[in-house]
Amino acid sequence: MNPRVGPYLGASAVVCAAAVISTLAVPAGPVRASVTLGILTAVTGAGCAMVALALLIDRGINGVLAGFTIGFFLRALLLGGGLVAALAHAGAALPFVAAFFAVYAPTQVIEVLFVVRTKGAKA
Repeated sequence: MNPRVGPYLGASAVVCAAAVISTLAVPAGPVRASVTLGILTAVTGAGCAMVALALLIDRGINGVLAGFTIGFFLRALLLGGGLVAALAHAGAALPFVAAFFAVYAPTQVIEVLFVVRTKGAKA
């Protein structure tokens, strides 16, 4: 694994931890269950995507593309499965999707910064 991944894993972990803690601000009920599921789904996807990138980044452009592809497909599977679960359990799809993408957006930015700064340092 790339030794430069530490700060980016840490930044992603801070975003994910803050998102998990923020679920306490949502009133208990079906919306909170849907928001919690969305956040936990996005956190799982972010962790797996970052690890895939960290493992594959040293393989050049094909490794970077493979890392992003694994991350996108995994997140798509998690999003689809989580959406089905949120609809079946709580009937609240919009809070699930909003929570998922609220975590997805900053963690994706962190992953892109990791790639740009790691590959830029080698150029």
